[in-house]
Amino acid sequence: MITYEVQGRRHTVRRPLGTGTGSPGVGHRVCLEADRDRPDVVRLCGERYPSGDDLYPTYVLVTVAGAIGACVVAGVADGVRRSRSKPSR
Repeated sequence: MITYEVQGRRHTVRRPLGTGTGSPGVGHRVCLEADRDRPDVVRLCGERYPSGDDLYPTYVLVTVAGAIGACVVAGVADGVRRSRSKPSR
């Protein structure tokens, strides 16, 4: 549990913070980043959320690569089908 103060109001975090080194222990001083509009939403300084903005470019890249791959497979399959259906001369 971490207790902190923003704009004169005390807030408490009851969930574990930190993804890399684990959550800080009792008595540790930590640097927190608080959301300007919602000061009850915090994370350890320098930490990034494992989803959201970090993964959005990955989803776009996977979608585009998958669409291109599907088009290539469809094109190759169509070429094979057409070459087999042509009569021999």
